[in-house]
Amino acid sequence: MAGIISDRSVQQKGKQKRGGSWQGPVGAGTIASNKWSANGSPEQGLEDGSDELDKAMDGDAEGVWSPDIEQSFQEALAIYPPCGRRKIILSDEGKMYGRNELIARYIKLRTGKTRTRKQVSSHIQVLARKKVREYQAGIKAMNLDQASKDKALQNMAALSSAQIVSPSLIKTPLPPLPQSPYPPTARFWPTPIPGQPGPSEELVLKHNPGRSPGLGRTSYAIKPFAQTPYPNLSGPVQQPLSYEPLAPPLPPVATAVPVWQDRTIASSKLRLLEYSAFMEVPQDQDSYSKHLFVHIGQTNPSYSDPLLEAVDIRQIYDKFPEKTGGLKELYEKGPQNAFFLVKFWADLNNSGVQDGPGSFYGVSSQYSSSENMTITVSTKVCSFGKQVVEKVETEYARVEGGKCLYRIHRSPMCEYMINFIHKLKHLPEKYMMNSVLENFTILQTRLMKLNDFSTDDISRGVRYLSKNCKERFVMIGDLLNQEQLDIALLQEVWCEKDFLFLKKKLSSVYPYSHYYKSGFIGSGLAVFSKHRIHDAFLYRFSLNGYPYMAQHGDWFGGKGVGKILLNINGLKIHVFVTHLHAEYCREKDSYLPHRVVQAWELQQFVRHTSVGGDVVILGGDLNMHPDDLGTRLLRNYTGLQDSFSEAANFDGCEEGYTHVSENPYTNADSLVPFGGGIRIDYILFKGSGEVDVSCESLSTTKGPVPGHPFPYSDHEALTAEFLFTPTTKGNGCSKRQSGCVSDKLPELVNTVNEARTEVKVGLHCAERMRHTAARTGIMGLVLLVLELAIAAVPLFALGAEQPFPKASFYLLGALCFAILLTTLMLYIFYSMEVKALQGTEDQMRLALSSLQEQLKESPKVLSSDRL
Repeated sequence: MAGIISDRSVQQKGKQKRGGSWQGPVGAGTIASNKWSANGSPEQGLEDGSDELDKAMDGDAEGVWSPDIEQSFQEALAIYPPCGRRKIILSDEGKMYGRNELIARYIKLRTGKTRTRKQVSSHIQVLARKKVREYQAGIKAMNLDQASKDKALQNMAALSSAQIVSPSLIKTPLPPLPQSPYPPTARFWPTPIPGQPGPSEELVLKHNPGRSPGLGRTSYAIKPFAQTPYPNLSGPVQQPLSYEPLAPPLPPVATAVPVWQDRTIASSKLRLLEYSAFMEVPQDQDSYSKHLFVHIGQTNPSYSDPLLEAVDIRQIYDKFPEKTGGLKELYEKGPQNAFFLVKFWADLNNSGVQDGPGSFYGVSSQYSSSENMTITVSTKVCSFGKQVVEKVETEYARVEGGKCLYRIHRSPMCEYMINFIHKLKHLPEKYMMNSVLENFTILQTRLMKLNDFSTDDISRGVRYLSKNCKERFVMIGDLLNQEQLDIALLQEVWCEKDFLFLKKKLSSVYPYSHYYKSGFIGSGLAVFSKHRIHDAFLYRFSLNGYPYMAQHGDWFGGKGVGKILLNINGLKIHVFVTHLHAEYCREKDSYLPHRVVQAWELQQFVRHTSVGGDVVILGGDLNMHPDDLGTRLLRNYTGLQDSFSEAANFDGCEEGYTHVSENPYTNADSLVPFGGGIRIDYILFKGSGEVDVSCESLSTTKGPVPGHPFPYSDHEALTAEFLFTPTTKGNGCSKRQSGCVSDKLPELVNTVNEARTEVKVGLHCAERMRHTAARTGIMGLVLLVLELAIAAVPLFALGAEQPFPKASFYLLGALCFAILLTTLMLYIFYSMEVKALQGTEDQMRLALSSLQEQLKESPKVLSSDRL
């Protein structure tokens, strides 16, 4: 679980750093923050200093100073942060001063006018009361609930006058004071050193040197209050007490630790490259202006970057939801080294880019990893510890330069955030922004799954003839929405109305779908996908049962194999869905030749149409057992792998059964010889020379659905997850490459021989039935001619009467005509079956000849097979 916890705020320069030292801006080079004194309080008039600064001063109006004194006062606020009861040591004097005394001293140096430390303290209190009133009015005007308003006011009341009065933006800065030869000290703490006290739970805080935070510009420094370094100067850095000095890092060539480890936002699997939040305003048709609110770029880390700082995560638990999905729960689940606290310096001053009609607010992010994964990104906006809005997105890998890149480009910012930015910018004072943002957080988590391609295979029934058909379609829609698979393959969706119902119900999760129309009632095949379908095609099998076997209905369905083409991050994925002829009686299976022909045509279609593809996935109801002839022919010829045999994890019915006797829609007696269940539904797969595919898990449904008295279908649904791994080019055949079937040539030859034999048996049966139809048709034609001859006797023999009653004559004529027409249709159908079987047998003969030649050229294969 990788995440970024972003606390975005706009803060003033020189704020006190929690639990440690203080860093000022660049202009405060005369102040060294390497020591504090706990004695005395500037707020209680206990400061030590020059007596000249305690002289009485003719009073000004309360809270009103002359412009030059006020500006110097504001500059001093920016230089000297609130320090409570501590005192500051000036590095060039070595004398301790209180903050108010330093501010008074600064005013004297800048303007030549005198203000005492007590006057400075009084002025701060007057300004603080004024800003508190403004803040209270601003909070009451905001659209917040009463609890949030009360909490904001309580937080404001907890601040001291010195903390409330922050420096205003200086419009006409005066010349800076001379700087000391060394910059102020800045400490960047690593994670706790072994043997030293430290928090047991940590949250990593990133620091990025080289930028100084401030208003009016964006800083991508993540550790707040960091001092801008002086690249050409080097001063002594005092080591903290009770800590041993850290050893310098080893050079990159001498260590296996990556340069970015402990220096950037990165876990063991994922590393942040770039993150930005922005606004774009179109200028004309081809150009636009862009303003960055936040931008982080960590593409070139080096050993000169400081290590991350560890902070106690318990300090920020209350900033995020405490219920399910909150920071505390996520952190306890771990891994705990994959959590980062990021504090942004947001630039809300977009005066150069005016908001207007057509403005686009967006967020972009980019991560890298060495693993190919699918990442689900959840972004939760929280205010005062309560979740306000959540956005869920999915990132897919794009392989570039041997690395997997995950990028969400120009993701639209939610309406809540856009309105929040607008309201924030209209607050009258910066400290109001800070107070609001102090309780405004963003929790972003990334759930990583090894790049799997999830498929679901579900069989259905005939509308109006199947039991509980409408209810089961509703249940299937709920199941698919809940599972949120990449693609769902459905069979036996015979009615197009049912498909349209599912299409509407699943549109939010599966925006792309296709229904294969074929035959009289349809092929029953349907596909739903999260990814764009670039191409779709249906191949109808040449043989599909008999039209006079209406009780079986296979011939009316026009069964075949449907194909779709997906392109996911450059990977060409060929997905096939099919439904073969059913097996109604295993002992006397008159449809076996038809299923063998269908399996032959299926393997040909898969092989010829998936050339050049990276991944091939076939799912559907094959109506064949794992060791049946058709299954072996399909797998051996195409190199497809069975997900049940290859799955690393399986959860489902015993032995992977998809047709079980416990199912109320199944004839339990027909399954008794098989031990109560059979496996006839499959999800097959294979990779290529560039992509290796492995099945991470396979699961099936298990009978009745909780809360419902019946299951989804008469077949159990299959769900498989696949891992796609790039392979090294030029290494020959990969483990699952489609072309690598040389090691299976002997078995393939035997399988094709066996299939050819079954086709010949079917061919002889079809020829015999065609002859029978022809003979029956001839008999019907003879009877019809005889009847016509009898009817013509009265025409040639004058006075002769009709030997048969007219009713019997007409009935016999209709019967002869029906026999003639039926036998003619059967003769035509059996002729088509004969030609289809002959064509398949010819193809098998050619393929068998080619395979036998390959066997002769591969003596190593033969010898290894004999072993």
